[in-house]
Amino acid sequence: MFKKTITIQSHLSKNAILQNLKSKIDSWHSDASKNPFEGKINTDGTFIIFPTFDYNARNQLRPKISGEVYENEILITFEVPKNIFYFILLSSVISFTASLLSFVKDFEIKWYLFLIAPVIFCLIAYKIYSDKVKKSLKTIEKLVR
Repeated sequence: MFKKTITIQSHLSKNAILQNLKSKIDSWHSDASKNPFEGKINTDGTFIIFPTFDYNARNQLRPKISGEVYENEILITFEVPKNIFYFILLSSVISFTASLLSFVKDFEIKWYLFLIAPVIFCLIAYKIYSDKVKKSLKTIEKLVR
């Protein structure tokens, strides 16, 4: 769920793949981006990029895309950024604690409502995240094939 690795085969050379990727990647945190990604591609073929479509860089849940370009193939890893993972973990702990307190103290709000909210949040976040991964993968596949 938090990490996915994919290999894409290509008929292009390593340099051609790198040039195609560089043409669609802006430098970091450019809110007026016209390209679908921001990040950095190193000369050795390794890269770290983030999608920027839909909204500007700071207003979206987006996967961290890292990878390496080889001759005629590209290895890509999609993963949830650590700050988002820790936010989800923290919200789950807070909800569990609130649920436990509500059960013990018998608050007006039922204890199980504190457990339902993070589940719904995680389902919505997972849907948004997986859509971004699919859209990013399609875009990258178009660039390298």
